[in-house]
Amino acid sequence: MSAPTKVVVSEPADPDAPSFLTLPAEIRNWIYAILLSSKDNLQLAVVANGSVALVRRSSADAAAEMEYYDKLRRGFSTLNNDPPKPRRVQQDGIELLRTCRLIHYEAAPILYANTFLLHATRNKYHDTIGRHLNSAISAWLQEFGQHGRSIQKLVLDLGAIGPWSCACGDPDISAIFQKDDRYISCGALLDAIWSSDSNLTVSFVDSGPIPSFCTSGPFHYPVPPPHSCCDLGHLNQVIQQLAQDELGMKKFRKAIGEIGIFPSGLGGVFVFQTTDWQSRQGQLRSFRDYNPFFENAKFFEATENGALRFCTNKADTTPRTVLGVPPKAFKRIIEYTLDSSASYEIDLDSFRDFRDLCGVVYLDWNTHLREFDKYLLTHNFNISMTADTNANFNFSKLKRLLNVVFVADTDLLTVNQGDEGEFGVDVDYSINLHIHLGAHVSTSPPKVAHFNVIPLVVATFNANPDRHINVHTYSGNGRIKGKTISIKNLRRLVVPVLRKYVRYDHAMNPGLLCPELWMDDQGMIEVVSTGSRVLGRERDPVEEYRTLWSAWSTGYVGAKAPPVPEVDGLASSMYLYLKWITL
Repeated sequence: MSAPTKVVVSEPADPDAPSFLTLPAEIRNWIYAILLSSKDNLQLAVVANGSVALVRRSSADAAAEMEYYDKLRRGFSTLNNDPPKPRRVQQDGIELLRTCRLIHYEAAPILYANTFLLHATRNKYHDTIGRHLNSAISAWLQEFGQHGRSIQKLVLDLGAIGPWSCACGDPDISAIFQKDDRYISCGALLDAIWSSDSNLTVSFVDSGPIPSFCTSGPFHYPVPPPHSCCDLGHLNQVIQQLAQDELGMKKFRKAIGEIGIFPSGLGGVFVFQTTDWQSRQGQLRSFRDYNPFFENAKFFEATENGALRFCTNKADTTPRTVLGVPPKAFKRIIEYTLDSSASYEIDLDSFRDFRDLCGVVYLDWNTHLREFDKYLLTHNFNISMTADTNANFNFSKLKRLLNVVFVADTDLLTVNQGDEGEFGVDVDYSINLHIHLGAHVSTSPPKVAHFNVIPLVVATFNANPDRHINVHTYSGNGRIKGKTISIKNLRRLVVPVLRKYVRYDHAMNPGLLCPELWMDDQGMIEVVSTGSRVLGRERDPVEEYRTLWSAWSTGYVGAKAPPVPEVDGLASSMYLYLKWITL
């Protein structure tokens, strides 16, 4: 028979004894201050699972860590892969906050009034841009929920950010910022502050150079620490101004992908999440110092009086050599490479990007901002397209090219109040359309070629009306016909024809379709009711006229929609074209 189980019970509490909450408020606050307040900073560190926790670092811990890195630098192979981890501790008296809601309400502000210091954490790879530190501390703030508003002071140690020049820097090529960009990442931190509407004061401290932090070996070598280029005064001022939303970017925080600050405190950048954001993830850089994420970025700088303002370039304007060439010599190279004496040929059948034409302006970001708009505004471009065997053109490529927007801060020309320019509006170009009839086609009498003109109207919707379109017809023996027409005259030809088949009430009925309009190589417009015109096929004009007249009398045109999504064949879209044209 088993022995009886012993049960230990405590004595009943004295019902007459005073409870903690019956103590005067002054005494309770005094107890809270003894248990929860600290004269020194409460030390935080990123622990093994990637979270942030309170830690205790004694002088012995610091000495052991220094010894570890010193041995690693000298090539000891018996060491573990990771350095000694800081010991997680529980703040004295923090269990008191879990007693009841009233005590938590009274005592939590005293705990949160302390200054929290996130010190340098040494890992196998250096966090060269502060990305891991930024994510960890923002996640720690979000864990507090609404109580995060009570945290008042947060100090970040720059020692947690490794040198940019170190070869063992963060190897993640999909990161928005790379070590060559020389930014301190703080997007997640600022988003956490903006989300909680807190008055948190964020500042940086410099723990000083750590000689053993960078180790020598296959993937490590000693380099100077990054602290020499950091200005703590300016850096603290900028981070605090951003936390207080001085630039008014808080309302766009859902669209901001990352925020970077120069270590010098001279400014930084907002990088936005765009529609092609996912496709750019993991994209390798094709050009030195060119970051494709910056194409939709907004830069800011600190003025002389300390305020922040937006600018069109990076605030760090320290002169740098490109490929080892002095700036003046490099400028001459660009001028020679981008000689404007000859026209540039753009074959849209093979054209992919301006890098194919002017790759020299993509060598670095400053060169791109300074030279790309000048290149577009001082050159003439011959845009060519070749039709397929049915005289169909892929005008969607032309539309994308004409809608290219670029920063126009050059002194050569003021474009859109000096802010932005558009290729189709501000650049000097001509459009060449080539139609090949084939070697079997006789040139006597000359054959007439047609192509659907509505997609061309859509592609040039916002283009400069004075630019010219050249239509060239070829047989197997060479060019047989040619016609030059301006975009303005093209509109003048199209509008009267559309006006016959589009009425005001059509715009209210999206089910009404419009006929296709085809133009021949002599600039004559022809209405095609079915949209199935094939080169060389003749139609019965009487039958077509009867079909269109029936459509006009009944209010419905049974025609195939032009193959352009923006047009979609709707009468409402056609009516908008009529409203758009000013003759």
